[in-house]
Amino acid sequence: MMTASKAISHYQGSLRGVRLLLGQQNLLLALLLVCVFASAFAMIYTRDLDRQLVSQWQSLQMQKTSMTQTYNQLWLEDSAWSTQSRIMDRATNHLAMTVPASQSITTLVS
Repeated sequence: MMTASKAISHYQGSLRGVRLLLGQQNLLLALLLVCVFASAFAMIYTRDLDRQLVSQWQSLQMQKTSMTQTYNQLWLEDSAWSTQSRIMDRATNHLAMTVPASQSITTLVS
């Protein structure tokens, strides 16, 4: 009888060890599943963030192109306003200025 009880208690101890081992395996499996899901969600978040940043970059590129075009148009307009013919026209028509005759021009020599 004594050997049977020893065998039963040994068997029960082995079962506890197996249960503990299975519990550790389940814990490890659960931990791995959590890591897989965390990795999947991180990947989804990163892709979404990447798409948002690309969209924002494209919007900024279009804005830059528009501003460059406006700048070039303003530069061209500024150039047109400061041409010699425009200055002569404004001086003659609006300020009633005339080009002096060659006899009235005096050159000073220093």
